Amino acid sequence: MTREWLFEPLDVLFFRNSLPFRPGETGYLESLFPPTPETMQGVVRSAILLSHCLNIASIGECMKENGTTCRNCPDGLLKVVGTAYSIGNAELWGPYLVKDEMRYFPTPADIVKEKGGDQIFLLTPDLEEPISCDLGSICFPTLPAGVNVEAVVPVGGWISERLLGEYLNGKFSSVSLENLEKSGDLLPNSSIYEEEPKVGLGRDLISHKVKEGYLYSIELLRLKEGWKIALRVENVPEELEPQGKIMTVGGEGRLCGIEIRDYSQTPGHVPTDRWKMAFLQPAYFPKSDGSGPSWLLPGFVPQNNGPKNYWEGKIGGASAELWTACLGKPFKTGGWDMALKAPKLSRSFVPAGSVYYLEGKNGSSLSWEGKLGEKTEIGFGHYRIGGW
Repeated sequence: MTREWLFEPLDVLFFRNSLPFRPGETGYLESLFPPTPETMQGVVRSAILLSHCLNIASIGECMKENGTTCRNCPDGLLKVVGTAYSIGNAELWGPYLVKDEMRYFPTPADIVKEKGGDQIFLLTPDLEEPISCDLGSICFPTLPAGVNVEAVVPVGGWISERLLGEYLNGKFSSVSLENLEKSGDLLPNSSIYEEEPKVGLGRDLISHKVKEGYLYSIELLRLKEGWKIALRVENVPEELEPQGKIMTVGGEGRLCGIEIRDYSQTPGHVPTDRWKMAFLQPAYFPKSDGSGPSWLLPGFVPQNNGPKNYWEGKIGGASAELWTACLGKPFKTGGWDMALKAPKLSRSFVPAGSVYYLEGKNGSSLSWEGKLGEKTEIGFGHYRIGGW
């Protein structure tokens, strides 16, 4: 069963990034948006536990005695929410945004615009003229003829599911950014939220005097009317869904209303030869030797075709050649581990909006969406497939 959980903010929100935030080290901390899948899986699992467990403090003790059962929880609850180190049977897709029944996702990185202008362009791999670089002779994504590469920047922001479908189906053309913003199909962050800085000052709990070096400021976000943060949640029985209508979300325990409803989706069309893989969530791809993160899709290895270099591998059993990619800056995650009471390891992810261009081999077929990389069960690595 697939359900859609929608969180409507009742206050400002704060989602901390991976930067350190200790007295004397960092005086200002921006809020991350959207929240990571790591953050939202904690919200979902906490909401289930708070609704159905009669004594949350006893869970650890009960699990030591009984494995995946707890005398204060309904049967099957811990199998769904898992432990501090495993999500259990639940599977998440997202987060993404919803307004007026329309879903929104990070804009693919190959949609660019004129600097200071209104025209939008779409990058396309040039298989005829590879460019020499540190990876070899690569067929980079290029602009239409006559457009200066130094005069464009990524559009960024958010794309509606409607326009995303057109983009993946090859129906996206060079159009006016102003028109797409008016139609609500391509929106900047400023159309979704406003920034509200907050200043704080640490005091000694006994003397109530100001602590040296404890002046700080954080950036809170206020979502505009009608905007909600959403998730697809699978394998959670309806009887174990939260009974309450309000839940704390993110840093400082800010309140959000919860709505849970059935999820429906029309599958997209997948071409038979050239595939465009657009990531809707950050993805973590480890290097083959495990030494750190990589931009390269898991299992793909370098190949050479005359003057061109590319990579070959499989996705879900489908053989493919990876020709090039359009990537943003690495997305770093961190945060606080509540179980270990220590900072989480900061890791670099391929950012949401990244696009990979592949060519299918031997008549291979590919599903229109899926997840790739690590931590996919909580939402990382979600992609959709189109053509180029």
